[in-house]
Amino acid sequence: MRRPIEIFRVSAVLLSLLCAGCGLRQEEAVRPENPNEVLLAELAESLNPEIEGLQPFFACWEEGDVAEAQEAVLTYFRNREIPEAALPEPLPTEQALLVSGLDAWRGSFTFQGVKGQAAEPDGPIDWEYQGPQGSNEWAWFLNRHAFFREMLLLYEVQGHEEFVNRLGDYLVDWFWKYPPPDRRSFSASWRALEAARRYVDSWLPVYAKLRGNPAFGDEAELAVIAGAARHANYLRDHHHFGGNHLVTEMMALAAISVVWPEFREAPGWLDYAEERSLEEMERQVYPDGAHKELANHYQWIAGSSFQRLYGILVGADAGDAADRIFPWMELIWDYYAWVTRPDGTGPLNNDSDLEPNAEQLLPLADFYFRPDWRYIATGGEEGERPAGLPSRVFPWAGQVILRTDWGPLGDWVFFDAGPFGTDHQQEDRLHVSASLMGKNLLVDSGRYVYRDDEWAEYFRGPRAHNVPTFDTYQRISPDPETFEPQKNLADFSGELLVASAKMPLREGESGPWSGTHSRKVALGPGFLWIVDYLDFAVPDQANFRWHFHPDLKLEKSPEGWVASDSEGPVAQWSVASNLTLTGKEVRGQSKGEIEGWYSPEYNERLPNSVLIFRTPAATSGVFAWLLVAEDADIDQAFLSVTDQGSRLEILSEGKLHEYSLEVD
Repeated sequence: MRRPIEIFRVSAVLLSLLCAGCGLRQEEAVRPENPNEVLLAELAESLNPEIEGLQPFFACWEEGDVAEAQEAVLTYFRNREIPEAALPEPLPTEQALLVSGLDAWRGSFTFQGVKGQAAEPDGPIDWEYQGPQGSNEWAWFLNRHAFFREMLLLYEVQGHEEFVNRLGDYLVDWFWKYPPPDRRSFSASWRALEAARRYVDSWLPVYAKLRGNPAFGDEAELAVIAGAARHANYLRDHHHFGGNHLVTEMMALAAISVVWPEFREAPGWLDYAEERSLEEMERQVYPDGAHKELANHYQWIAGSSFQRLYGILVGADAGDAADRIFPWMELIWDYYAWVTRPDGTGPLNNDSDLEPNAEQLLPLADFYFRPDWRYIATGGEEGERPAGLPSRVFPWAGQVILRTDWGPLGDWVFFDAGPFGTDHQQEDRLHVSASLMGKNLLVDSGRYVYRDDEWAEYFRGPRAHNVPTFDTYQRISPDPETFEPQKNLADFSGELLVASAKMPLREGESGPWSGTHSRKVALGPGFLWIVDYLDFAVPDQANFRWHFHPDLKLEKSPEGWVASDSEGPVAQWSVASNLTLTGKEVRGQSKGEIEGWYSPEYNERLPNSVLIFRTPAATSGVFAWLLVAEDADIDQAFLSVTDQGSRLEILSEGKLHEYSLEVD
């Protein structure tokens, strides 16, 4: 196709683009009658004419030969490599992903366990659909377009072009309906995190596989290329304020700049991504390696984005920036290794899902030449044993890991006495999670959902954690961030591994800070011993909650409570106090006050047993709790309290062991 050259033709076509595709009003966001020509005009404005190999495109465009210009630019980009470091890991060929791809072809999508119909089988997607539960999260996931890769996988396995036809139609439909806004947006289509995930995790790998495929279509290819500048400029100008979102957004910006160096602004994109990423690394990660959101899930999310960014920077010959990031990356993954439980999963602290820490660590151990991480991840079967004790204090995170052994039958405790977290916080200060003899016993409850309702309030609040709540006094959350390490969190010098901390309590919503909760946690071979001390200026009542893994059933016994799984008893729970306590078990209560729920994954909740012990009104009290594994080498245990602490006597193989804990 050839037509007469028009004066200011580029500007005129771009004006058409602005009217048709970039308007802020929804009715202006429609597909133009000449979509490929509009896209070529956009590329003529944004690509660098000095790039070798693009001259034929610019020459044909200036001559008014639209068809030849299109062929030239598509041929150029089809024939050059895409840096592997910028691409996500390939999807495994799994039946569940193939089914998901087929569902997407039919307009049905499942995100975070919730399935919804966002389009008729042959109709366009309602990109603002929030799923059957009206969830912002569902709409955000829809606009990440992760299902594009599942449709691509389905095509690669079955070879039917209609899957690629539909994929291209979806992409083009979204492209014209949702031009980037000129301000920061939290909409389903242009929240910056969605923009980052959409382009580098969906559009880019799809383009890498389908460029030149007639079923995908030239318009879809051009939209991906032009979309690079759209997404990059938006991420540079309207990214998130901070946190793990910003890390992912800067990784995506760096990836786009490296994949598409032909754009005029690509060097600036990379410079900006480098600068902000280095700033955020120091701003978001404590010197002990903990990401400041203090959630194992987001340690993985932020760490993965930093890891991918590192590979991109190395590939871009940005050696100085990569060298500055590397030691921080090693700290991030060292933390991730040390918090791993004996079964290979991580803690559910703050807003977390049950991450497979050990599985995720294995390739990182090879990348960083860390045989000690491999040892941790394999339960001591491979690699080299880490130097020193298997327990660790993270003084900036305010967390202590108590551990008796690296093997799968070891004892493990996670004690949280740190800051609130810069995001994704839960009211969990002084919470304790524990595994004994490899069995997960005391648990955190997870995150469940991001909503403003009673369920979200429960999972974020103290009632979902192993901490006390009060009738009058209030647990006041600590500051989101600390600027100095905590001291005296743990003592590993004795026969038992000990961690301790305290927190102030306030009378009511605005009264004086006249109460204190002090907690000391001790771990021995096969047993966990916790001592709490409450001190109030005015009498108050407390409820202590202890949440058990959902696989466990509890039964009252003369000595306390017995926890059993499907194979039989696994642990004994005992209590001592200088006050008379009333105890009860609650499991999966949803009517009235929510109690006894556990969430291993977002949008999933399981009933679990929680023991609730209520105190009488008093100005002080001492409380001792003992959890003994069924397989521990312990014949008998005798628990008692003193004025400000507890004593424990353990009979093992005819020998009496005596211990004492005083709570300051």
